[in-house]
Amino acid sequence: MKKQYLIPLLIMGALVITLAIRCSKGSSYGSSTNNNSNNTSSNTPTVTMQNMSFSVASLTVKAGTTVTWTNNDNVTHTVTADDNSFNSGDITAGHSYTKTFSVQGTFPYHCIYHSMMKATVIVN
Repeated sequence: MKKQYLIPLLIMGALVITLAIRCSKGSSYGSSTNNNSNNTSSNTPTVTMQNMSFSVASLTVKAGTTVTWTNNDNVTHTVTADDNSFNSGDITAGHSYTKTFSVQGTFPYHCIYHSMMKATVIVN
């Protein structure tokens, strides 16, 4: 292999390893004003994060409803509004995040670590 290609390949390899470690161990990105715990209520709609996806792509609830997201993957995820109006911070494996939706609207969200993880909460 030519030397001119070796350094860019080493840099790319280091970036891939860094991202893999960050996704598996999480980071300190963001903060949450809501609960981020293992406790969930059976009266609240629950969205699970498993197999690198949200279990419900579009959830419709009434204003005042609390939604719980539970991470059933072995990597860290987030629940981050596309407009940044809410952000769970890191949700590690086995933990949950709750958010009460008090106003009507459509709230698309995603995981900041995994761009293919997208979903929406619709509040009536």
